[in-house]
Amino acid sequence: MRGYGVRELAAGMALLGPARKRPWLWARVAGDAVDLATLGYGLREPGARKGRLLAATGAVAGVTLLDIYAAARA
Repeated sequence: MRGYGVRELAAGMALLGPARKRPWLWARVAGDAVDLATLGYGLREPGARKGRLLAATGAVAGVTLLDIYAAARA
């Protein structure tokens, strides 16, 4: 979990800095794919709180669409 947070912080700092934005936007899309895969794996676990996982998956999917849009426009 910490690695996911570090990844998000690094991408956020890079996007706020003077560097080219496009590679970092696509890095966010790749990170979103990892997040969705992790959530999908969690849905298969016995005893998982499926309602919470489905809500989180929907939120991440929405952010993924926004990230794809931003990366494609960059």
